[in-house]
Amino acid sequence: MSTRLATARVLLAPASAAALLLSLVAVPPAAAQESPPAVVVSQVYGGGGNSGALYTHDFVELFHSGSLPVSLDGWSVQYASAAGSTWLVTPLSGSLAPGQHFLVRQAAGAGGSQPLPEPDATGSTAMAAGSGKVALVATTTPLTGTCPAGAAVDFVGYGSGASCFEGSGPAPTLSNPVAAVRLDGGCRDTDDNPADFGTANPPTPRNTATPATPCDGGDPGEPPVTVTCPTSPVPGFDVSTTETYPAHRDLTATAAGATVTGLAVAVNPVPAEGTIAVIDVVPAPGPGGTATGTLAISDDVTAGSYQATVTATATGGEEGTCTAAIEVLPLVPVGAAQGAIADGQTDFTSPLLGQRVAVRAVVTQLTREGNGNRGFFLQERADRTDGDPRSSDGSFVFNGDFTTLRTEAEGPAREQVGNDWPVTVGDEIVLRGQVGQFFGMTQFSGSSSFVWEVTDTGLDIEDTVAVAEIDPPDDAGDSLRYHRRQLGMQLAVPAGSLVVGGRDVFAGTDAEVWAIRGDHPVATRPDPYARRVFRDVHPLDNQPQTGFDDGNGYRFVLGSFGVKGTTGDPDAVLAPAKTFDTITATNRGGVYLSFGKYTVNVVDQLALDTGGPDPAGNAPVPAADRERELSIATYNVENLYDFRDSPSSGCDFAGNPGCFADGESVTPPFDFVPGSDAEHQARLQRMAQQIRLDLHSPDILLAQETEAQDVCRVSPQWTPETGPGLGADRLDCDLTNPGAGNTGTDGRPDSLHELALVIAEQGGPAYDVAADLDSGDLRGITTGYLYRTDRVVLPAADPAHPVLGSDPQVDYPGTPLPFNADVSNPKSLNAALPDDVAETCAGSGPTACDGLNVFSRPAQVAQFRVWRAGIGTSTWTDLYLVDNHLSSGPDNRVRQRTEQAVYNARIADALLAAEPDARILVGGDLNVFPRPDDPYPPGTPIPGIGVGPSDQLRQLYESPLTNLHDALLAGAPAATYSFGFQGQAQTLDHLWTSPSLRAVVVDVHSAKINVDWPADAAGQPPGYGRFGVSDHDPQVVRLAATPTFPAVRALIDHLLATGDLSTPAARTVLALLATAERLQDRGLTTPADTVLAAAVVALQAFARFGLVTPEAAAGLSAEIGLLRSR
Repeated sequence: MSTRLATARVLLAPASAAALLLSLVAVPPAAAQESPPAVVVSQVYGGGGNSGALYTHDFVELFHSGSLPVSLDGWSVQYASAAGSTWLVTPLSGSLAPGQHFLVRQAAGAGGSQPLPEPDATGSTAMAAGSGKVALVATTTPLTGTCPAGAAVDFVGYGSGASCFEGSGPAPTLSNPVAAVRLDGGCRDTDDNPADFGTANPPTPRNTATPATPCDGGDPGEPPVTVTCPTSPVPGFDVSTTETYPAHRDLTATAAGATVTGLAVAVNPVPAEGTIAVIDVVPAPGPGGTATGTLAISDDVTAGSYQATVTATATGGEEGTCTAAIEVLPLVPVGAAQGAIADGQTDFTSPLLGQRVAVRAVVTQLTREGNGNRGFFLQERADRTDGDPRSSDGSFVFNGDFTTLRTEAEGPAREQVGNDWPVTVGDEIVLRGQVGQFFGMTQFSGSSSFVWEVTDTGLDIEDTVAVAEIDPPDDAGDSLRYHRRQLGMQLAVPAGSLVVGGRDVFAGTDAEVWAIRGDHPVATRPDPYARRVFRDVHPLDNQPQTGFDDGNGYRFVLGSFGVKGTTGDPDAVLAPAKTFDTITATNRGGVYLSFGKYTVNVVDQLALDTGGPDPAGNAPVPAADRERELSIATYNVENLYDFRDSPSSGCDFAGNPGCFADGESVTPPFDFVPGSDAEHQARLQRMAQQIRLDLHSPDILLAQETEAQDVCRVSPQWTPETGPGLGADRLDCDLTNPGAGNTGTDGRPDSLHELALVIAEQGGPAYDVAADLDSGDLRGITTGYLYRTDRVVLPAADPAHPVLGSDPQVDYPGTPLPFNADVSNPKSLNAALPDDVAETCAGSGPTACDGLNVFSRPAQVAQFRVWRAGIGTSTWTDLYLVDNHLSSGPDNRVRQRTEQAVYNARIADALLAAEPDARILVGGDLNVFPRPDDPYPPGTPIPGIGVGPSDQLRQLYESPLTNLHDALLAGAPAATYSFGFQGQAQTLDHLWTSPSLRAVVVDVHSAKINVDWPADAAGQPPGYGRFGVSDHDPQVVRLAATPTFPAVRALIDHLLATGDLSTPAARTVLALLATAERLQDRGLTTPADTVLAAAVVALQAFARFGLVTPEAAAGLSAEIGLLRSR
């Protein structure tokens, strides 16, 4: 035993080890002093109860290597994680005689098959299996810091991650079945952890009842017989082989002054099958010579961990030993690693999770991701599976950015292919590695897996492994189990399969396409527009009569990792499939789990028949009759960001640091911003075309998800004619000065304003933008309005108005935010969540909240006047619009979204209380389904809240407002959806109307211009022109605007007030109108028309005499003409 420094160990952090060693050279050695009590940590084990562990508990073993008894009263064993500074204390008591061990039992795990011997002390510390720090301390005071120098009697840092240790480095990295053990029976103590500790597999825990093995008080010196056991690069083992593979390793032994005559081995535990023996022993040729032998492991040894103690005997009776930890890794069916999935099972955790195993399988497919990561699928030969249809015969190997996999040093593959095996489709290999799960995906990782043997090459995949046609059941739960039983296996996508959603694209080029089998009853419906998947409660669901039923498990999704792997191109993307396309060629691919979706990553590019029904032809939006109608649209424009770096935002341009407020953050990468101005300009052109050609230039458009940036004004050089040439320069922007100092602000969101200009450049009507930028969220998206300046006026807000004024009468229990008092049109409204709601905001899922206000993107109320014809000279319709973009995720933020609906209902209440006949439309992206649909069907648990339905829009349904979804469903059920999610059509975008507005609704439509079309892929032109520019379909309502007698009388009052109509002329016309109205009410339409014609003649006469302006006479005559019977 080495002489210690006075009372404590020299502990070294990795960065200081070299410097301290140099300093020790320069200091003269101190005189030898009496050693402190010679108790050391002799064994450390943190894998107890883990997968593959023998023992159920972690433990620390102590050993008394000195010559006098020692009391442990008041001492402690303390533990900290590898890089940690928090020390967990286990008090000790009792005494130790020389050579006696002391066992400290710590926390238990869920596994292990054998309890520890009776402990001498018990703690509850859960120790890490691989790396950590253990200190023996002469007090019970917790240590401090990551490396508490000078405070420990003994100290062991184990594993490569340990931040503190004795000597030159930490003791070996351990694992679930492997302990660190002090060498020379606990007597070696050089104050250097890597020199003092080896490993034991299995561990050998000893307590005070174990026979004492005292040291001689000095250095052990050279043993009389030296035996050398084999070593292995496999951590924790000296010999590692694979089940069914024999192993032979060399042994040597020498003795100074004696001749080694024999070698023998004792194995613990004794294998149930097969033998571990020493064979081919050749005695030493004479004194000091070397004897040789072979440690032989037969090919039928039962898989497991063994400890072989090899004893060499010399003439004169001298003996020496060495110990070899032996691993016989189990060779298991892939199905054993995946696990058999029983009917009704919902926990798909691998029964071998965390265990190292070997599997034999064929490489069936390469994969690649858009970020460059590689992988490959393995599947067993069809004649070598476990024969259990409930378990998968395939698996996935994640290989990072590597195209090769390391070979195992002790396996045949090292001689077959060298150090690295190039991943090759058609090779059959024996793979050794740890069974892992990544977000539910059972897989192996190339970083911890090795090729043991290449057993075959050049195999034809479809001739060698089973490739079944994909055929998931209708029930969603059964479908999950179906896909889980195929995880990692190759499935064939049959020709004739039908695409049921436009291609989705994520992170630039990672894409997916949802489809159903072509022979499914849904795919063979008579109405081609009904050949798609609707949510359960939709009347065109596969089981419409049963409401919430099967969850539509028959849909499946195709991914792009296989096409990328086949081509070697990380930017390869699936073909731009649209809803109703037909897959014309059978394809196959491995089943992969990601983000809760089981994806078939097809090997080849999709072959598509694109000649199916045109999605845009599904109940298209009719143009409004501008003489008698007006139209309003709601449109989520999906991240309409420009390519400008706003000085007021930290998260709207590549290279920005992020946006941070109130504990929330938006950090890079900002995948919601365009990659170039050309990309932004192209989106503007396409969206403008949609608004003109598909929405027919609505009078007002409620926009959601436009950028809340306001640093630009319209350039003086811009006109509709010069705009196309100006491009981005159509706006003059201040990209330097943030906040109130910015010189480019005009109160309009720049991207929405630019869209209005592009519409005009394309020959569309002139639009202006109205917005209150207080509706923006942290990320920088907001709601806003486009309105036609040829027909629509935005009145100034009245300070006394019950909503737009300084004292909004919105009856809501939360405290209003300060900007609620702004006098503004439009106007953002928001409030703090009530305390009883805010207190429940927690974590993720249904109880999550986007901050502690009602809205993260406040509701935006606007008042508009829509003139039927000329502004100021025709009848009008006054409207209140409430534009919303509620919190996302129908099954998340349930309480907060419920409050958002409540607040909208209270806004409507406040308007109707002041104006009972107010024409109100509450709309936008509400991010939840209309009744009776619900993210939580009746009886379904809502974590943290209760049971379904969540009925998040209940307060709107119980208000005087009417959801136009029902009218849309009645008129065009196959077109009643606004969003697609995982292959299902669903409605997130809503239009709610007050009674007076509902009375003039002509119809409502959903423009099928985005959801069913392929999303854009980075670096590729749009697949179908203007279609697919957003992920939502706009909703459009047409409203009757035909003049009424009250409306014409109101126009006369307006003309009187403006001086365009004299009082005598007004009296005459009003008298004639009253007569005509009475006649019409009595059904006398012909006499009524005659009177109305007389009123027009009178106006013409008044105009000649200057009693009415020509413009007013023409406008009023037109309105009166429309009062005539039709």
